[in-house]
Amino acid sequence: MAGKKIAITKKPTAVQADEWVEERKPKPQEETKPAPKPATQQTQVEESPEELRRFTIDISEQLHRKIKAKAAMEGETMAKMLRRILEEQFT
Repeated sequence: MAGKKIAITKKPTAVQADEWVEERKPKPQEETKPAPKPATQQTQVEESPEELRRFTIDISEQLHRKIKAKAAMEGETMAKMLRRILEEQFT
């Protein structure tokens, strides 16, 4: 590695760091409508007055495929369908 030189500079000041962060922020774009998201992405969690909590479980690949297929046939996401089923069962 002879011949390579690396310049070591001073630690940036807080003002320099703030300026760097400001430069990195995305620039506001002209007012245009955002591109529609693909139908497979859920754009908004079901409206609910309660705070949502993450619930993670492990299921077999076969069960996952069945749930995913049923949700697709009903035209909804897996998460929304499972939320509905759990609500029906536990309320």
